[in-house]
Amino acid sequence: MKKFNILFILLFIYTFSQAQKNSFFESQVNAISQFQKNTVVGVFFGGAYYLGEINLSKQFYKTQLAYGGFYRYDIDKRYSLRLNIFYMNLAGDDNDFDSKYQKDRNQSFKTNIFDITLLTEFNFLPYEQTNRKKNNYTPYVTAGVTYYLKDFGFGSIFDNLAIPFGFGFKYNINKQIALGTEWNFRKTFRDDIDFEYLEPSVAQKQLGYEHDKDWYSFAGIFLTYKFKTYTSCPAFN
Repeated sequence: MKKFNILFILLFIYTFSQAQKNSFFESQVNAISQFQKNTVVGVFFGGAYYLGEINLSKQFYKTQLAYGGFYRYDIDKRYSLRLNIFYMNLAGDDNDFDSKYQKDRNQSFKTNIFDITLLTEFNFLPYEQTNRKKNNYTPYVTAGVTYYLKDFGFGSIFDNLAIPFGFGFKYNINKQIALGTEWNFRKTFRDDIDFEYLEPSVAQKQLGYEHDKDWYSFAGIFLTYKFKTYTSCPAFN
């Protein structure tokens, strides 16, 4: 009898734990199935600048026009996938700085950047663009991979890759439109955004540092529009 009681208690504990486990699993499935997987398009407008041999550390130096569009797919309330296509101008001039070395070097540049970036977006707060009063705002961060062209010049795909990351904030104006701001950074693997690298013997001037790769950055505001919503999968209902 004592063994039977122990067996009954163990069986009860096992049954209860399985019920709790199934209940938790069902709640998670329902939460996923109820989330509307949105596809969103957006436009971006702001300013871009660069960091390299001419501008070593000054943020928003000689800010130039940056604009573009993007497509975003919301996987759930925390994660999204995004494709950006941006265009921007970059510029720099040694004469903007007090360094005697830069005054003597006397270099300047203007260039165009065509930026294609695939990103993962992570929301710090649960977020739904379909919701106006709940889960309607969040700060977020992004990371992924960038392919860029300088003055639309094509080269090796690996030479034109960059590491993108950024952060931003978005807020729903209504169930279809959201407004936000974002600051992005691109770490390149090249040293020729400002000017082509030349050996010190050329014109007796060292224009760049071969191992000091250039960056470019851009910040601005964006507007998004939700144009399609996927319904719940029948398998979950």
